[in-house]
Order: sequence, then structure tokens, then C-alpha cells
Amino acid sequence: MQFLVFLIYLGTYLQISLAEVNVKTFPLPKNCPPHSHAEKCGNCEPFCDPEPRVCTLNCYPGCVCDSGYIRSINGTCITIKQCENTCNCPKGTTCVHAPTPRVCIRAPCFQFDCVKPGNCS
Repeated sequence: MQFLVFLIYLGTYLQISLAEVNVKTFPLPKNCPPHSHAEKCGNCEPFCDPEPRVCTLNCYPGCVCDSGYIRSINGTCITIKQCENTCNCPKGTTCVHAPTPRVCIRAPCFQFDCVKPGNCS
């Protein structure tokens, strides 16, 4: 049990130490794009992207989107409402999450209409 506590303490210490080294090595940005600001640990923020993103424990200074904004696929900060927009694509097409706007393209596979549970015959 003591060894486990030691490992947790060591891991926390190393993470804090790495964060301090990264802040010293990589200074805070002086100018951030519109709707964003500089933070000491700005490398892991939410994205407007259907694909999950992997965040590391490393901490690097960078520009992060202001409150109420989210990082778009093309790297700009957009409102959360803009991110929620989805394509209402017709049957046979699929939504492509291009930077802006999202577009419908012909789907590579045949699509079926949704069927409510219990209505199969």
C-alpha cells in the first residue's frame, strides 16, 4: 500500500515538474486569434469534431477558446451553437464535417430509413 501511495505521489510530482519545464521552455503566446486567450496548459481543449481526440498529460502553453466557444476543425474558435449544426442530408447521402459549412455528399454505401423498435415484420 505504501508503494502505491509513493507511485501516485511520484507521478503527480513528475506531472507538475513537466508542466513547469514546458511553461519555461515554451512561453505563453503573446497574440491569440479572435475569441481565444493564452493559458499555461492549453493543449487539450474540446473540439467540434465527431471523431474523439486524444489528450496527453503533457502541458504546453497555448491559445484556448474563450468561454462559450469551441475549437473548429479548421482551428478557429466558433460558438458552441455553430458546432451543433448538423446536416439534414437526404437518403443516399452523408454529412461531411468539413471546416465550414458541413456538406452532404453521396454516401459510399446504401442507407436505410430508421425503423422504430418493435415494428419489424
